[in-house]
Amino acid sequence: MFGILLPDELCTPWTSFKPSEIRVCEEKVIGPPNHTPRKVLPKDDTIAFLKLMHHGDKQCLKTELDTYNKIDKARLDSTTRVSRLHGLVRDDSGAILGLLLTYIDCKNLTLSCAVKPEMSTALCQKWAAQLRDIITQLHNAGVV
Repeated sequence: MFGILLPDELCTPWTSFKPSEIRVCEEKVIGPPNHTPRKVLPKDDTIAFLKLMHHGDKQCLKTELDTYNKIDKARLDSTTRVSRLHGLVRDDSGAILGLLLTYIDCKNLTLSCAVKPEMSTALCQKWAAQLRDIITQLHNAGVV
């Protein structure tokens, strides 16, 4: 169900964690419970988002690792609001079970869910400017 084997050269740039080195953080959930862990605490005590990797996602995983590698090498400003790869969760065989990403506390809302008809134009313009800035930085760095 989970786990993708990749060549070591694609994995070595990232810190690897064993599943036993990851603790699941408790989250207050609105609505039905979700038993898939999302907010986790690796042994280095950096809160992270766990993105599980399914067997069939090998090409997607390669693309993601390449993109996160570009983001890492771009040395973007620390204030740039873009998720970064913190590490890999790997089993004893070396299979990647998941990615540990920057944890963003979005209160379970996507931007499309957060936008309501009563939102002020100023707030929508602020978000649009932030997105333009992020996209410009990613393009200038050659990430996208």
